[in-house]
Amino acid sequence: MKKWEYSILKISMDLNDNDEIEVNNFGKEGWEIVSVTPITNSIVGGGSYTSSVIFTFKRELE
Repeated sequence: MKKWEYSILKISMDLNDNDEIEVNNFGKEGWEIVSVTPITNSIVGGGSYTSSVIFTFKRELE
């Protein structure tokens, strides 16, 4: 039976070039994205906005 390990990465919506580099580094280390979860915040008076995104990665244990 395969066994997996998991890791998460939280990125704020203030995107910069380092965010893409960091996600690509996970891929180079054998991690695969299995989910992307937006984190939203409410705005006083109504509405909401996405403040950050959480990436969940997995890779097979050797």
